[in-house]
Amino acid sequence: MEPRMTESTRYLCAAVQIDEKFCDQILEEFLDEDYTVIGICHGVDIPTVLKSCILAKKRRENRDGLLVSLFGICSIIIIFITILSDKLYFEYLVPITLVFYFIVSWKIVFLDQTKSRYDIVGKHISQKNFSYDFINSEFRKLHLSSEEKQKLEEISQSQNANVIIYGGYSPFVGSGLNINGWSFAIDITKGKEQEGVTNQPRDFQVSQLYDCIIQSITSLGLEDKLTIEDNLYINGQQIRDIEKLLPDPFKRPITRVDDDFIQSFIEQPTDSVRHYKCLRITDWKGELILSIFLRFSKVGQNLFIEANYYLLTPLRPYYRQYDAIKSQPSEEDIQKLAGQSALKAFVYVFLLMIFPVVILAYFQKYTGEIEPKKKARENKIKEIKSNYSFNYGAITSLRERVSQEEYQRFFQKLDQEMYFKIIERRIVDSLSKFLDSKNIDTSDFKEAKSTILNHGIIVTNGSIHSESMAVGKQAQSTINKGGAAMPTERTNNDGN
Repeated sequence: MEPRMTESTRYLCAAVQIDEKFCDQILEEFLDEDYTVIGICHGVDIPTVLKSCILAKKRRENRDGLLVSLFGICSIIIIFITILSDKLYFEYLVPITLVFYFIVSWKIVFLDQTKSRYDIVGKHISQKNFSYDFINSEFRKLHLSSEEKQKLEEISQSQNANVIIYGGYSPFVGSGLNINGWSFAIDITKGKEQEGVTNQPRDFQVSQLYDCIIQSITSLGLEDKLTIEDNLYINGQQIRDIEKLLPDPFKRPITRVDDDFIQSFIEQPTDSVRHYKCLRITDWKGELILSIFLRFSKVGQNLFIEANYYLLTPLRPYYRQYDAIKSQPSEEDIQKLAGQSALKAFVYVFLLMIFPVVILAYFQKYTGEIEPKKKARENKIKEIKSNYSFNYGAITSLRERVSQEEYQRFFQKLDQEMYFKIIERRIVDSLSKFLDSKNIDTSDFKEAKSTILNHGIIVTNGSIHSESMAVGKQAQSTINKGGAAMPTERTNNDGN
């Protein structure tokens, strides 16, 4: 399975077609940000979601264009009647105009909602009929500016990053909840004893140890679910001096580098740049994503071994409501949609009755959409110039924010434990065999091995089970329980 062609992608594509606020939030987050990196959305095809967003926004713009034109025509009619007609005509023609405006507005809104819910989501983004070809073919009909096309291409490339620039406390941004981890140090100058003789330890490169373990893990037969990555992790406040990653401080950092650059940090990591081998399992059609971040480092006469386990849970129930939408609405669906459209049409009639206020507000909004963005961009540029520690890193990702705090199915919990334990055993077994082949004493590690394997999935300072999740003593969710995920507030400190 392609890791990002998933149910999570489908749910988000459906949500942005119907939830206008959520659609605007995503477009603002991805297309209006010019300096900080975008958090990787594991298990989500972000370019496809953005295409769905743009399609929904263009359709809404066409709808609003019709409503504004109709609003203008009816306003002129009312003004004309008010100025030139006598009282009799005013009493009859104005109500008739308002009724006409209500009926046509209701029709426009009703047809728009019918198209988005049933013609698009029901027919093309349902569980049975999800079609990437439909989204791509509809998107190709749009006329985008060269700047919009360039941004979409940059965002697409950013989701294949091998340099993870994080803006908060955890370097593994976008990977979900930290549910476990362990570390151990081995004296690699201490030789193993055989028949009363202490052998001389043989030297090795850290990259050799990685190769040995990865070769063992790839033999598990999980090729359709497993991806293995070599990534560098660096805090967004510490890249100003790394010209290869930030050639221009007034543009987004570079997040994809060649293998040679990564290899240079495997044997010689620095305080600010760390290499991790990431083992990622994508299962349940992308609703369950498990990541193990593995790092080996020689420190003096010791080998330091570190493993961190992260989990991305399924999307919240809010996004699953779109599975109930069918390609053909029932009579009850039509009645419900007609009622909702009528309420919106009543609002438009009320606005028409106070049209001078509405016109003023419209022009303020029109100029206001440009000015705040322009001012925010200018403020960002000033901050980058004045603050050498400007935070270019991602705080979270869209996929993290739309995740729920519990498993969707009991078997997801069991599968999560199964995958972690299978891979964990291969890691410690391969590690033990490799060190033993280098004549290094592993007696201390063998004692710790049983503790690691029998430890289970335990959250430090928190708990995780099938009903609920809570991580950390002061952990707080960034999820808006009422519906779409809200963007988190960016901070330029180290996540504190």
